[in-house]
Amino acid sequence: MEKLSKRVLEKMSASSRNIEDWTALLDMLSINHPLSEARTLAIQKISSISGSLGGTQMVLLGRKYHVRNWVRDGIRQLVNRGSFSEEEEAMLGSQTLLKLYRIREDRHREEVRQLRETSSETPSLDWTSGAIDWGYEDPGPAKLDSVIGAGIEKEFGSELEAIQQQD
Repeated sequence: MEKLSKRVLEKMSASSRNIEDWTALLDMLSINHPLSEARTLAIQKISSISGSLGGTQMVLLGRKYHVRNWVRDGIRQLVNRGSFSEEEEAMLGSQTLLKLYRIREDRHREEVRQLRETSSETPSLDWTSGAIDWGYEDPGPAKLDSVIGAGIEKEFGSELEAIQQQD
């Protein structure tokens, strides 16, 4: 079976960029050879083309195939984007949604805190351009990213740890 999987993998590597093809192979390998080299290569291939996946799909595939990075990266995408469709809400489930909203709330609080710290009491006017400077300095994505990372660890840490142990 491992030799057959490798042959299929070699043919697919040369021709397929279709996620569905790769996940079908991953389904077969996860059942028959959960720790195989071919499974690892299939995961790497999907990871290399995962830019076309949305956050919801990344979380669901990561959970199904026990790929920690997919779950974590999908969660990060979901925290940083707008609202969810009803279909996504149903697929993710209420517990996951609550965790995502808590992380979003932490990020929002940090944004407000930084806004308060960096804005001046009195705006200034640039007489040359007519622009008003409110004194707000954008803290940049690094601080907010660390808040999101801490939130992911807090809310999803046990799930991510369980996935890590299965790899």
